[in-house]
Amino acid sequence: MSGAIDGSEGGETGGDTLVGLSAYTVNAADGGTVAEITSGFSNIENLTGTAGNDSFTFGASGSLSGLINGIGGSGDAVSYAAIASPVAVTLGASVMNIEDITGSA
Repeated sequence: MSGAIDGSEGGETGGDTLVGLSAYTVNAADGGTVAEITSGFSNIENLTGTAGNDSFTFGASGSLSGLINGIGGSGDAVSYAAIASPVAVTLGASVMNIEDITGSA
């Protein structure tokens, strides 16, 4: 993706997917930020990366009700390190094509 979206991206009820960005921060329920969308995203249940290396970082209040798909690359990563409570991750159902998953202590 070249350029940026000035404003925010919001989904409708259901299985909305944000595709083609490489550094997502999820800091709300189905919401967060990416550099290319100035006011962030909300009501987006699924996040899909790029053919390169992607990062999906969860803030303390972040959650995603759908799927994280890294697509390709050899360094796709998901970090739940900021979340203090237990997080259930189902490989192939809640995350796929991810090489590195980090949890909290």
